[in-house]
Amino acid sequence: SVAGPVILEPVSFDGTLPKLVLNPSTWTKVVSIIFLDSPVGTGFSYAKTAQASQSSDLLASDQAYEFIRKWLHDHPEYKSNPFYVSGISYGGIPVPILTQLISNGNEDGIEPCIDLKGYILGNPVTKASGLLNYRVPFAYGMGLISESLKVSCKGEYEIIDPSNPVCSKNMQAYNELVRNIDDEQILIPVCHPLSREPNKLFTGGRSIMQMLYEKFEELDVRESTPVKCRMEWVKLVEHWANNKSVQEALHVRRETIGQWLRCNDTLPYIENAGSVVSYHANLSTKGYRSLIYSGDHDLMVPHIETQAWIRSLHYPIIDDWREWIHQGQVTGLVQD
Repeated sequence: SVAGPVILEPVSFDGTLPKLVLNPSTWTKVVSIIFLDSPVGTGFSYAKTAQASQSSDLLASDQAYEFIRKWLHDHPEYKSNPFYVSGISYGGIPVPILTQLISNGNEDGIEPCIDLKGYILGNPVTKASGLLNYRVPFAYGMGLISESLKVSCKGEYEIIDPSNPVCSKNMQAYNELVRNIDDEQILIPVCHPLSREPNKLFTGGRSIMQMLYEKFEELDVRESTPVKCRMEWVKLVEHWANNKSVQEALHVRRETIGQWLRCNDTLPYIENAGSVVSYHANLSTKGYRSLIYSGDHDLMVPHIETQAWIRSLHYPIIDDWREWIHQGQVTGLVQD
């Protein structure tokens, strides 16, 4: 995590254990952070039975709440610390649910009482469907596609009318145009395996990420070169996290996990929360603070989608869009 105290040295994998360097921008300079692998099966977390490995939006949130209570019970010196829940991307689903659970528990007198102040989200998903209706306009606004798709589909890209063949054809063209673009940051370089044989990435029964990893192993890296793309970071993280000495240093229990994966998309997981916009509305009425931030080059969860659901809450605007200045430079825009 970029919030953590250390990051991997930005050098491409050369066969040796990737090195850690201090992160000059770590959040831990000003706050204490609990990094939680959730749901079960992600990161170094594990289940002892097949039933325990089953998870969902609601169950994972319940388990996270139980973990926090137990952790504070075991570390009472942190009980008085102001508490914020944070997450990014799909974390936009469980974070407001977990925040609501903590709020409810405090109101019900459940111990330990958690000094909940609010929550923080980055480019957050808020509902299971509908993102494509924002990804396409975002792609058009960034100059990635032409206006023909907007005209033919009339704003609906998620569920295409079968009687509209022009829209279907244009959606196929859209998928072709954005296929070789990194959807998490459209300006960064894409690794060679992504662009060399793109048609083969969507065949067979294996996950897309797993095939990307396998194709990365085909590359012959003979010298240390600077990291150039996101998938090279993934390769570094995987080699580091799967190293036995690293797992021993982190006190990972032996034989509890198989291969560590950055994104394990084969988990038995049910997306059962639906939209979490109502959680945001309820938490705001209780006075909890929220910081919602978005990178403006994220095609996966575009900032225009985040702005849309925030506007739907009809919050009063205290301060309109203004510059966010850091070291004399405009680093973003902010609104209260």
